[in-house]
Amino acid sequence: MAYHQYLFVTTKNGISIIMISPYNKLPHACATTWHGLRKRCLLRPWARRYIAMKIFPLALLLLSSALQGAETNWKNAEEALMAYANNPSSENAVKATNSLPTEHAPWGEDSPARMAASYIYHGDQFSMLRYQVGVGHDESVQLAFRLFSISDGAFTEDLQIAIGNIIRSFPELFLRELKNSSLTSSHYDGILLNDDYAFVDRFQAKCLEIESRISSLKSVSASDLIQIRDYSIRIVEEAEKNYC
Repeated sequence: MAYHQYLFVTTKNGISIIMISPYNKLPHACATTWHGLRKRCLLRPWARRYIAMKIFPLALLLLSSALQGAETNWKNAEEALMAYANNPSSENAVKATNSLPTEHAPWGEDSPARMAASYIYHGDQFSMLRYQVGVGHDESVQLAFRLFSISDGAFTEDLQIAIGNIIRSFPELFLRELKNSSLTSSHYDGILLNDDYAFVDRFQAKCLEIESRISSLKSVSASDLIQIRDYSIRIVEEAEKNYC
């Protein structure tokens, strides 16, 4: 007969997660004692190890997902993004960055993420972000990386182009913010290789851009960036081999 083990996790926001795990030895998982008039269950060592290895990590994963949606104040995000577009100061850039989720938010026609994105990915607002990124404004580059959490489709591609365009001028800033971002390596190709629309159908110009990006990346010598630098160079050199 399979019994079930329950683990409840409750957050300060009132989110409860219930983990249920079948385990045949549940009746023997704890030693029963009495504390006053209340019955207590003291988990045996092997039962504690079982919870630590099997149940707790999954509970943390679910808890993290639940908190992601609960902690994003989308109204604040919209206001922060608009404030940045009107006054792209370092302070406003940091506020906008901190208002956004760290992981990619669900995207849909009427999703909060898409609504928030419209406050920055629209006409002059995005032009302001692209300009600030292009001149190497640190906090704006950080914001651009964070905006991937609410981007999709064309917005994602335009962010990749805007960020990738600073590789030649500000390679160390680029690598540092790439390293500090929450993006996984599967996203690096688009950022490293997507270039401006001016390069469409211009084969020689594109190859020159690839060579220049490799040269700029190789110029970075900061010890804490060597690993991400070399990984990025390999991606761009592979593109050069296949394209040029």
